[in-house]
Amino acid sequence: DWLLRLKQMAEGGQIVPIQTNAEKCAFGHFCHALRVEHPQLRQVWNEINEKHQLFHGIGDDVIKAIKNSDESLI
Repeated sequence: DWLLRLKQMAEGGQIVPIQTNAEKCAFGHFCHALRVEHPQLRQVWNEINEKHQLFHGIGDDVIKAIKNSDESLI
């Protein structure tokens, strides 16, 4: 659903409600609730979280681009 909304914004040039805070989405709640103890798994889990943060940052970038009418960023 999040990706569809992001695509709608990018294609339509209009902002629609999406969660851009990676800690407040469903996966973010799950991600931060787990305590991964195994060193190798913790490293992979941290990498997933970094990508998740970047993913939500794209939403912020698209919203800013629409607000600034900057089609090069969309």
